[in-house]
Amino acid sequence: MYNDHLTREQAIDEVGINVVKAVESENCEPTNRVLNGEDNNIYEEWEAKVWVKEGDLDGIPTFLSAFYFPKKEEFYDEDGFPKDLDDVDWEIEYYTVS
Repeated sequence: MYNDHLTREQAIDEVGINVVKAVESENCEPTNRVLNGEDNNIYEEWEAKVWVKEGDLDGIPTFLSAFYFPKKEEFYDEDGFPKDLDDVDWEIEYYTVS
């Protein structure tokens, strides 16, 4: 089972509201993936992941991930010093069940 780029509602349909709320409350970590947006901004990928269940029909563990893509500039102040991560706009772009 692998479902990519799910909306919040689709993720709830796949794994339930409790699992979605759990991943939304998890701390996210950088994936070291950097993307150049169509708007000429640089975005850094961050992921939060929770275990959904021990295994699906094939016995493979299943996870729900939430992906965030804040602009790289959000991490630094105007003098180039790192900002507090609480100041970053943490908005989930999509969910993935894998």
